Amino acid sequence: MKINEIQRKEKVENVAVLGCDVSSERIDCYSEVSGMSVEIQIKNDTVDIEKNLDEFGRFVHDQGYENVLVVAEPSGPYGELMFRIALQKGMNTAWVSGEAVKKTREIENNSHSKTDPIDCRAIYSLGFRGKTLAHRQFGAPYEALREWNGIYEVADKGVVRARNETVDQLKRMFPDYSFKKDFLFGNSGRALVELYGANPYNIVSVGKSRFFTRMKNHVKGIRRDTLQRLYNQAIASAATAKRQTTADILETRLRQHYEDFLVHHKRKMDARKAMCELYEKLRQFDAKLPAEIPRVVTTFYLARIVAETGPLSDFQTVKQLFKYAGLDLQVRQSGKFKGKTKLSKRGRTALRKVLTFAVLPLVKKNGLYGKMYHSIKDKREMPGAKAMTIIAKKFLKMIFGIYRSGAEYDASRVFECHSQHKKAA
Repeated sequence: MKINEIQRKEKVENVAVLGCDVSSERIDCYSEVSGMSVEIQIKNDTVDIEKNLDEFGRFVHDQGYENVLVVAEPSGPYGELMFRIALQKGMNTAWVSGEAVKKTREIENNSHSKTDPIDCRAIYSLGFRGKTLAHRQFGAPYEALREWNGIYEVADKGVVRARNETVDQLKRMFPDYSFKKDFLFGNSGRALVELYGANPYNIVSVGKSRFFTRMKNHVKGIRRDTLQRLYNQAIASAATAKRQTTADILETRLRQHYEDFLVHHKRKMDARKAMCELYEKLRQFDAKLPAEIPRVVTTFYLARIVAETGPLSDFQTVKQLFKYAGLDLQVRQSGKFKGKTKLSKRGRTALRKVLTFAVLPLVKKNGLYGKMYHSIKDKREMPGAKAMTIIAKKFLKMIFGIYRSGAEYDASRVFECHSQHKKAA
C-alpha cells in the first residue's frame, strides 16, 4: 500500500457556473444553482446577451452566490461577444477544450449523440469541476500584435498560392522558360510580366533589339546573356506552344495571379513593418523582452513569437509555456503496452509553426543548433520533423530564459544546464 499526501485545488466557492454552447445565431446555456437546474437559450446579439446575463446574475445573487463564471468552448468570433459583455459586467470567464467537452458528453450520456443542450451540460460539468483553460485578456499592444500576425499569416498563404498559380500558367504558356521561381518574382521577372505578360508571342513579335532595349530600360544591370537566353526560349516556345489566341488567354490569367502576388506581398511587408514597430514599443514597457540577436533571431520573429504567446510574464515555468504551445510530452501506457512518448500538439498550432520557421536557419551545419540537429537526426536516425521539434523546444526555452533572467544573450549558456552555470558562478 502506498499512501501519499495530496493537495487539491479548492473550487472557488459562491460562484455560479454557466456552461454555454455558442453558435453563430444562438447560445444554449445550462447551470445548476441551489439544487435547481437552469436552462437558457439566448440570441447571439448584444441586447439579448445583456438581458439574459443580467437576469441570471440577479437570480444567482438572490440565491447567495457572489459571482458568475461563464464557460464556453473556443468558437472563433461567435463567442467573443458574450465573453466581452460578461467581463464588462464583472463576471469571470474561462474556456474548456473541445476534446474535453466531447469526452465528457460521451461519458455523462453514455452515448455519442450530440446536441447543443447536451453540449452546454458537458461544458457546465467541466466548469463546475474546475477543468477549464484560462481566458487570457491581452493589453492593447499584445492584442494588436496578434491581429497583425493574423494578417501576415493570411497574406503569406496568399503569396504562396499566387506564386504557384502564376508558375502554373507560365509553364502552360511558355514551356521552354527555364529560369528559377525567384527570377520570375524579382525585378527582372516583374518587368517581363508588366511589358510582355511573359507571353513568348509578345516577346518575339517586337524583335530582339526592341526586347533588349525595353528590358534594359526597366531593369538596371540585367545581363545581356540573360536577355539572349530569354529571347531564344521565347522563339522556341512560340514555334511549338499553344495557339496565340490560347496563349493570350493564359497571359490574362497569369497577369491576374501576378497582381494577386504583388497585393499579398505588399500586405506581408506592411504587416512585418507594423509588427517590428509594435515589438519595439512593447520593449519600452517591458525591458525584459529580448532584443534582436544577430544570426540567431530577428526582431520580426521575436514579434511573431510574442504575438502568439502573449505576455511571457503570464508563464511561471517553461513547462507551462511548452503546454501552451502543445510542445509538452504525452505518454500512452496500458498494462504491458507502452507506446511512444509524443508531443501532445494540443496547444497553439500557430506558435509551433512560427517556432519552426524561426529555427530553420539555425539548423544549418554552421548555425547555432546545426551540430545538435544533425547529431539528433543522423546518430539517432530521427525524422527531420521530429528533430526540428526538439530544436524548437530548445529555442523557446532559450527565449523564455532570457526573459525570466533579464540577462543578455550568452551563446556559451545555450547548451549549458542551469546547475552547471550556477556551479561556475
